[in-house]
Amino acid sequence: SPVAADDPLVLVVSPNTALQRLIRLGLQRAGFTAVAAYRYEDTPEALDEHHPSALVIDDDRLGSAWEVVRALRRRPTHAHVPVLVLVDEQPKPGLFRRLPRAETLLKPFHELRLQELVSRMVGRKAT
Repeated sequence: SPVAADDPLVLVVSPNTALQRLIRLGLQRAGFTAVAAYRYEDTPEALDEHHPSALVIDDDRLGSAWEVVRALRRRPTHAHVPVLVLVDEQPKPGLFRRLPRAETLLKPFHELRLQELVSRMVGRKAT
């Protein structure tokens, strides 16, 4: 489908191809351009290539997404990018485990909630 030049671009990172496809479809229905990275380690290169308005990243139960977000926050060129982490349970930062700045969305989630959060993150009204 054609992409409008002013459609905010969202990078979607998930090793789960079915979930990634659903997220991208939901974002596209809300007027976003969504591009994919299938592996967590591909995220820095995808950020450099696409310069997204936001990042949606699916966390595995090992905390891999949080490691990506930590690394992102240390990179001056992308530290400002809003991040939405899809989680299986709400994270509980402990005394010795401080989580990096990011929004969270509990899985399973409703498509409209995803669209609403990403719209707010990029400073636009939800459609």
